[in-house]
Amino acid sequence: MKQLYQKLESLVNDSNLFNDLLKEDCAFPFTKEGRILSYLIHHHIISYDEYEKISKDYAERNKYLSLFDMAPRPFGETWGEQHILSLFPDFKKATKEYLAQVYPKFDGEFDLWKDGIRIEVKSCRANSQGAGKSLASRAYLHKEAKENGFKYHYQQLKPSCCDVFIWIGVCRDELIYWVLTSEELKATGKLGSQHRNENTGNENAEVFEGQVFMTEEELNKLVEAMDGKPGDLLLFAADKNDVVWAVLGALRLHIAEELGLLDKNQFNFLWITEFPLLEWNEEQNRFVAKHHPFTMPMDEDLQYLDSDPGRVRAKAYDIVLNGTEIGGGSVRIYQSDVQEKMFEVLGFTKEEAYERFGFLLNAFKYGVPPHAGLAYGLDRLIMLMAKEDSIREVIAFPKIKDASCLMTDAPNVVDDKQLEELAIAIAMQEETEE
Repeated sequence: MKQLYQKLESLVNDSNLFNDLLKEDCAFPFTKEGRILSYLIHHHIISYDEYEKISKDYAERNKYLSLFDMAPRPFGETWGEQHILSLFPDFKKATKEYLAQVYPKFDGEFDLWKDGIRIEVKSCRANSQGAGKSLASRAYLHKEAKENGFKYHYQQLKPSCCDVFIWIGVCRDELIYWVLTSEELKATGKLGSQHRNENTGNENAEVFEGQVFMTEEELNKLVEAMDGKPGDLLLFAADKNDVVWAVLGALRLHIAEELGLLDKNQFNFLWITEFPLLEWNEEQNRFVAKHHPFTMPMDEDLQYLDSDPGRVRAKAYDIVLNGTEIGGGSVRIYQSDVQEKMFEVLGFTKEEAYERFGFLLNAFKYGVPPHAGLAYGLDRLIMLMAKEDSIREVIAFPKIKDASCLMTDAPNVVDDKQLEELAIAIAMQEETEE
């Protein structure tokens, strides 16, 4: 690459910039040659054809270069393990089938096994032949790594589960190995905070990478509760209700699609009723309306608005076709006392409620008939009838992912007259140098 450096030097007038480009501590694309090439093509100093020729020539002379493109985990798990096995064929890939007799509690905690030796294979990228034991910290420009030396904060480490850790690092056309025993790892005292062993209150439980590994007794209870049989796949999710519901819902659809259980020739309708009226917002530390504050509560749940707001159901409804909502609506509040109570539960004082919604509350005093509505999404219905997966396929002028319209160039610049009509002023903020 001597010629490349010379070419760059002749083109870059800023000596400081030139020196920066030659530094070894770049994180991507992990070599100073790659950094130089990126700079040259970005500033149109070399053409793409030149870039391709130089890159191809460099790759031919550096047999491990392609491994730089792999993420650390795939490199360690897919390539690194096989590489270690080719060097030491006495070891075996750790699987439940292979370890059924000798290690029946195996649950993927380690990668390789031999005569009771448990090995975890990790990987990292080196960008200097002199990286040595600072392999990973040299590959990852992290403030903590720079200040405190080598850190394992970015890796999943389980010293209680493994006897030996093998790191494989790629440095241009050679591999660098680094081996640590579990005891040596513990002795460093440099385990990242997310990966240190902790006691969760359960003396039989261990925490690694923030995950709680349950005891066999606890797992058996779960299997029993789900009536699990040998060969069954039991999937769990643990988090707040909203997160768990979303995860399991997406998982259910994914599995159904993978197994070919979804028949687009069938039309399965479903009414969803009695939605929760309110939900707790942790950021605001109060209840907020699940839909909007004008939805009528179920008559029999009105008594819980003061004592247990989260229990109150709404007179709301959705119609769903093949898992997609195609219409929705609700019964609206038409009584002033109920609407006032709703605002109160949402944290409004009576004065604030009348200041913002007085027109509505005063209108109720003159008598409002019970009323409800339902709105359908025609585009969604046509999408399902056409057996398409995206609504954009059935919209004449669909917006793209950034919510812009390619036909009308909306949103676009608003002229001063329009801003004046709407009483909107644009204030430009001056940027100050720190």
